[in-house]
Amino acid sequence: MQRARAHRVQRGAIAVTAALWLAVAVAALGALDVGNVFLARRQLQRTADMAASAGAQSIGGAPGCGGATDAAKANATGNGLQPDATITVTCGRWDAPAAGAPVFDEDGTPLNAVQVDVARQIPYLFLGPSRTVHASATAKAVNIGTFAVATSTATLSGGVLNGLLNSLLGTNLSLGVLTFQNLASTRIKLGDLATALNAGSIDQLLKMNVSVADLAHAMVSALDASGTASADVTSALATIAATVPAGLKLNLGNSGSGNGLFALGLTDPQGALSAQVSALDMLMAAAQIANGTSAIDVSPVLNLGALANVSARLVVTQPPVIAVGEAGVDANGVARTSAHAAQVRLYVNLRIGNFNVLGLVSAGVLNLPLYIEVGDATASLQSTQCTGARQTSISKIGVQWGAAAVCVSNAAVLNPSNTTQPVNCSQPASVASLSVLGYPLLGVGLGNPSPPAGVQVALRASSPAGATPPTLNFNAQPGDADDYQSVNTNALGSASAGLLGQVITQLPNALYLSVGGVNVRLGNLGIYVALAPILNGAVDALKPALSQLDTLLVPLLQALGVQVGLATVHDIALSCGEAQLVN
Repeated sequence: MQRARAHRVQRGAIAVTAALWLAVAVAALGALDVGNVFLARRQLQRTADMAASAGAQSIGGAPGCGGATDAAKANATGNGLQPDATITVTCGRWDAPAAGAPVFDEDGTPLNAVQVDVARQIPYLFLGPSRTVHASATAKAVNIGTFAVATSTATLSGGVLNGLLNSLLGTNLSLGVLTFQNLASTRIKLGDLATALNAGSIDQLLKMNVSVADLAHAMVSALDASGTASADVTSALATIAATVPAGLKLNLGNSGSGNGLFALGLTDPQGALSAQVSALDMLMAAAQIANGTSAIDVSPVLNLGALANVSARLVVTQPPVIAVGEAGVDANGVARTSAHAAQVRLYVNLRIGNFNVLGLVSAGVLNLPLYIEVGDATASLQSTQCTGARQTSISKIGVQWGAAAVCVSNAAVLNPSNTTQPVNCSQPASVASLSVLGYPLLGVGLGNPSPPAGVQVALRASSPAGATPPTLNFNAQPGDADDYQSVNTNALGSASAGLLGQVITQLPNALYLSVGGVNVRLGNLGIYVALAPILNGAVDALKPALSQLDTLLVPLLQALGVQVGLATVHDIALSCGEAQLVN
């Protein structure tokens, strides 16, 4: 009996042991299956990453999405994607995450990203049927253009540039023409400049305030790190750094306290790491900004007595504005990368007879917010196309320019510090007002209350409102004849005809009366309705004569070497960005 019991115990122990070993075997076989799936997913992810990068590198070329799709699929096949796998390539636009905005948008423009999804059936070796394994990757590649716009130019002559730099920096330089030419052709990457200034990112770089001497030292360090500069260039920069006064400082990015060296037009500023800027452009712009471009308060000069309150700011001879960014417009139709410059900027806000009686009654007899620009220009990067050769890679830059622009608007105060967009005249001007207990009873305005706009006229040679601005084409080969392109407003006859047309168009509807919050446009009154055909007829009769005047004025001004409303765009570099995995 004891022997039978022992046999039963032994059989039970063997069964338990066998069950344990079976569980271990199943776990081991399961681990092999899990490991096989893991390795397969890892290989698919590697394939997706490389395919997305290859597609992104091609998306800026002429074939566009088609070329990017072919490049991604070819790369996947070349990197061992099995024949039974599937691959899906989607082109779109990737932007840095923002509230309410998608990261990857298939309908976004311009295209700058490729999303690749790969899938494959992976059979289990021991534990059942196959399963589908997915991997996806998104890569972006942004073509970054760098250009400068100025409404005055300096001839590439040693004497002229030496004199200009010496007057701005307080130095006694005597650099040769060849040195200036070398400085003009030398390119500095913003990423290398950030490293030289110990900035951890482009954002940090733009927040820095540095001296001209420190900037020149950093330019030398950046060029030494890249090994792209001649000894002549580094020696010249070192000389400038050693002789410039220590007190000359500038912001590298725009801020509330003043304009900076760079106007960066990128959703993700880190994309500017590979952007390049000419050493001479950077040096000249830095010298002019550090020398002082802040608006001058000229209100004391315009003292009109106790009843008048005048605020005024004046900017004279603005330096070139350097813009760095990608092409196209954002969701609001605003250019992603643009630069605005003017030779003279004057803002005046004249208030006469403003009073408030114990908070019960307040009135303003006259309030006139006025902004005037002379020699203004706005340049925007419309599109870029990268090919395998610099000579055939193209940047298209749209330009609007003119001899003068006038804006009467409550938004006029925003314009003296504007370095990116055309004149802001987006609000009507409140010329006079009367309110009781905070309730508006009566008001007089200039402009359009809805949609809001002020009164704006310009003496310019650019396209009419609503038309596509003229476009300048630049290749990516530095040192070519197309690097600097200038436009002018010498055709003053047709420009004057356009100015008259703007005045006649806006004048009948410019003035409106607000009674208890209800707007009554004075242009609807009988006298304006009767005058409109007469005024329009007069302008139509004058236009041919004024345009004919150009046949005399343009050759005469050219013979005299005079250029009115001159604007110069300098295309500095086109960086066809390397692909970066973003997801």
